[in-house]
Amino acid sequence: MPLPFGPRIASLFGAMIAATASVGWLLSMKTYRPIALILGLVFFLDYIFVQSYRGARVDCWVLAFCFGACWLVRYAMSRMQEGRPFRWLLTIGGSMAAIAFFVWPSAVLTYPLLLAELLALIREEYSIRKSGASILRSVMAFVTSGLVTTSLLLIPIWHLLKIVFNDIEPVLRASQPPYSLSLQIKNLLDSFKFSQLLPVSALIGLIWGRGRIMAWMALLVFVYILSTLLYLNRLIYLLPYAIGLIGGVYQIPSTLMANAKTRRLITHVGLSLVIVGSVSLSLIIRPAIALSQRGERDPSILFSLGRESIGNGPYRVYLGAWEFYFVGRWFGWQMLNEYADRDQRDLSRLLSRADHAIFRLGDVDYNLAAQLSTAGLYLQKELTDDRQHQMDTKHQFRLGARAYGPYVLYSRQLASEGQ
Repeated sequence: MPLPFGPRIASLFGAMIAATASVGWLLSMKTYRPIALILGLVFFLDYIFVQSYRGARVDCWVLAFCFGACWLVRYAMSRMQEGRPFRWLLTIGGSMAAIAFFVWPSAVLTYPLLLAELLALIREEYSIRKSGASILRSVMAFVTSGLVTTSLLLIPIWHLLKIVFNDIEPVLRASQPPYSLSLQIKNLLDSFKFSQLLPVSALIGLIWGRGRIMAWMALLVFVYILSTLLYLNRLIYLLPYAIGLIGGVYQIPSTLMANAKTRRLITHVGLSLVIVGSVSLSLIIRPAIALSQRGERDPSILFSLGRESIGNGPYRVYLGAWEFYFVGRWFGWQMLNEYADRDQRDLSRLLSRADHAIFRLGDVDYNLAAQLSTAGLYLQKELTDDRQHQMDTKHQFRLGARAYGPYVLYSRQLASEGQ
């Protein structure tokens, strides 16, 4: 039986690289070494980040390239201070920034952080060389390499660019539901149950006032996220700003002045809270919940239901339950779903092309049932397994995943008769 271990291992590897690069970046900022290591561990174990790479998302690779580019810019600054060649590092950094966008377009949310690092380098270069031409060459090294890398990466998909550009507007429209500030604030406060790193970093940055450019860039990104659809997998892109703001406070020489006892106490307590929260949630609480869910989250349930209900073959299956994706790949299904159709104007047309449709029990309301009927898809049976049972308090705080099932299967009459 196939399992989605490959994508998850790739994401875990990317997360390890991102965490390692974050430590390198913090050390290049001259952050106190033990604090840099602690922040790298906190980042790796932050619950928001963990649920991303556990779900085999590619955000970890985006952040790996982002941290790598920031690290190279800081390292270039160090070499410049020593009078050694440094622009070749900026060239590599610009290329890494471009690659990050092609891994996942949300990489643009990390670009203000890169800009802050570039501004720090430019300021240092001007203080040392007093030359506008030298600054221009440094900026051009970074920008030109980014543009060249972008051009090279576009070559394999050049014939698809028209389709890509045509999809931009509907995709952006789908990711921007009707705006509700109260709902956005609720989602933000909910996220603090999982990640204490974001509020603590904001507090530390506020009371110390260090890294003002980085703080302004973080605020810019936060305002943008708040103006769109705020959810955990988008808040991930604030994590680099968070550890950068905390790391800036612990730079060598130490900025924790002896005459600021209250601020030092708040900073140390906040960092301790972040460490305890990350370790507890990711290494103790979440694994304990996962172990308690082994029965209802056994992937063999999905493969058994898929085999018994539809079976092998190039059936066109509408997936109203995403967890059947790997099942469909194994059985050779042609899977359908819509993303950029928020108003579901084309849902009926899509359903009319399907042989089967799978939904979670309770997800099919009156309107969806009418669309399924119009498309010629009728309820066949409920898909259940003896090992399934409903979770109660395990899912109360959304730390545990939903159990697999029960589901409902809708099939086209002709398809069901031909089986």
